[in-house]
Amino acid sequence: MERKTLGENGKSILIKGYFPEKKKTDCAVAVLAGGAYMMRTPHSGEKYAEFLVENGIAAFVADYRIKPFEFPYGPFGYTEVRFWGEKTLATPDGRHNGDYLAQGLTPSRLKKIPFATDVINSISALDKTTMVGGCVVNIILPSDRINTDICEGFIRTVADSSIGSLQLNCTTKEQLLDAQKHPEKYPDLIVRVCGFSARFTALSPEWQQEVLTRNYYR
Repeated sequence: MERKTLGENGKSILIKGYFPEKKKTDCAVAVLAGGAYMMRTPHSGEKYAEFLVENGIAAFVADYRIKPFEFPYGPFGYTEVRFWGEKTLATPDGRHNGDYLAQGLTPSRLKKIPFATDVINSISALDKTTMVGGCVVNIILPSDRINTDICEGFIRTVADSSIGSLQLNCTTKEQLLDAQKHPEKYPDLIVRVCGFSARFTALSPEWQQEVLTRNYYR
């Protein structure tokens, strides 16, 4: 099933539906492929939809607008936190010269907040309709303290909070440090970096350090 819907400036957006022969749930997943608004990568669009259908879940893939369409850029960038941080001098909040910046709406690395729910509750109180973009929150939950039920409950809470985008990792700082020393033990340790996911052991030392300096919640 394909349907065109009218977007801003009269531009149409194509939405394509994928439906399983035998569904396992009445829910469906909206799929927006990655590509940084430069392109729409097939492996994170149609391929994801095909995977979901094979597992009995309906999916809708949106061919959202990309360049040369112009997007107003938000003030809370999250993909350039390392590069901008390296070029930004010390700031009045106590951040040192060259230190990483916070991602989107994610709290500063300067203050260690113990509980992820405190972050979600605080951000949910913001009026996000006034924000152009960058409503991204990066959360790292302890993989040694949670199970699938807790993770599901947390994701549902985030969905109810109207947070625009959640970048979720489930790991521990100890595990990542061990992966640096013994990369052969962690060939499948995937982390969400900033707009993309990658094997932690395949990241450059600079990006590994960026992940390690984030807040790790209980």
